[in-house]
Amino acid sequence: MAPEEYEKYLTLAYRAEPFPKPRNDFGMVKSLPVPEMEKLMLTNIRAGDEELRQLASRRANAVKDALLQSGKVETERVFIAEPKDLTPEKKDKVKDSRVEFKIA
Repeated sequence: MAPEEYEKYLTLAYRAEPFPKPRNDFGMVKSLPVPEMEKLMLTNIRAGDEELRQLASRRANAVKDALLQSGKVETERVFIAEPKDLTPEKKDKVKDSRVEFKIA
């Protein structure tokens, strides 16, 4: 997509989303500037456990691929473990959103 097409496709995606949108005096969806459409879309994103699990899996595979592409780690030494729970264990002074690496 060319940068000049961004607003066109953002508008199409914005209109397709099922969340309530500002309307004009005639009840039609109001045209909004790009920053307002982006803000409303980001505010209304809902991700459940399955979406979070898929995101975690894609991120883990990207890290694994990067490690293996370096050529400094043997394939048999890198594996991905399924998380027991999507909610990270609480640790002092550590943000909830994180990744854990274990070296054996």
